[in-house]
Amino acid sequence: MRARIIIADDERDTLHTLNLLLLSEGYSVMPCIDGLGALGRIEEAWLAGDPYSLLVTDIHMPVMDGFDLMEEVHKRQIPTRCLGISGMGSKDMILKLMRFGCLDFLDKPFDGSHFLAAVQAVLTRPFPVAGQGTETRLNAEIGRYRRDVGDLRQRIDSAQGEFQNLMATDASPLPLPLRIYSRPLNDMGGDLFFTHRDEFVVDMLVGDVAGHDQGASYMALLVKNFFEDACARSGSGQEILRLVNEGVLRQNSQRLVTALHIRLHLDELEMELHNAGHVPMVLIPADRKAELKVIQCPSVVLGLFVEPDLSHERVKVSSGDRFVFCSDGLYGLERVDGASGDSEEYGVQGLLATIARNRDGNCEEIGDAILREALVFSRHKTNDDLLLGVFEIP
Repeated sequence: MRARIIIADDERDTLHTLNLLLLSEGYSVMPCIDGLGALGRIEEAWLAGDPYSLLVTDIHMPVMDGFDLMEEVHKRQIPTRCLGISGMGSKDMILKLMRFGCLDFLDKPFDGSHFLAAVQAVLTRPFPVAGQGTETRLNAEIGRYRRDVGDLRQRIDSAQGEFQNLMATDASPLPLPLRIYSRPLNDMGGDLFFTHRDEFVVDMLVGDVAGHDQGASYMALLVKNFFEDACARSGSGQEILRLVNEGVLRQNSQRLVTALHIRLHLDELEMELHNAGHVPMVLIPADRKAELKVIQCPSVVLGLFVEPDLSHERVKVSSGDRFVFCSDGLYGLERVDGASGDSEEYGVQGLLATIARNRDGNCEEIGDAILREALVFSRHKTNDDLLLGVFEIP
């Protein structure tokens, strides 16, 4: 089997000459113009189980010199033979080379026969035993995997931070009390809530993209862009979801997207609802004697049809009326009865019961109570993203 030799030298003429000399003797050669590139090749070959038989390195190089190269190889416990070359040799240099296990050194200039003889002499030296190589290779691979996992964790944390920043809702510009709760299952998910205001008209989009991963979050952010574009392009509330549907269709995604568009006409005290397969809202009338009302307007989800039959409802509202909306993750919270083994969902009935007990509170107090009681009901076990919102007509 041909010996595999790697050369590191920043002098291109020297590198070319040494490469040709070794090739003429039948060696497999990898020339590198600097130490950093050579280090990457050495580590890559070693981890692949096919290490180089010999490293030939110039001592004085920019970027990474021969000393640094051998030191890094030594730190990584990569077993290799070394041959150092330099035009400025000294006793201190020889001692430093020996510290890194390099016992052979050539002073420039040297002729081809002298160089090939030195290479042959180094290659006759014993190569580190397989057991040591296997153990250190395993340690290096573990270290590499740890670095890879660390890099991946940083990228995920960065993506999660960007997602939270993009999904964050600032309620302060809206001329009404509003409280939003968002608890993604895995830090990233598909629940979404966005707002848009134009004088006395407030648009709110509540939605849910299937999934709890980065793909769901990516689709949710696309829906945000579709919604903002639709609000800018259309003055009609009925057009908003249709335009969002067009955007979702263009993605050719298999992910289901439900959405509820709420348009408040604050000057007329009227609300329009446009639903695309989303779970219903609950009305808490300002009149404390009036009953809670579930506002049903079922329809198909987004992204299935070019011309979906989206439901539409107009509701007269009064100052002090409050509304609760959520994703199906809240309705879907469940618990298992220990005695019978039967499962029970929190569902609409659980939500209504919680609201009934806390309807005298403000938006924040009602929202806090719903989230607290729902999580207690499920023993704090969730299997989906949770989104909850409460707002009041001023």
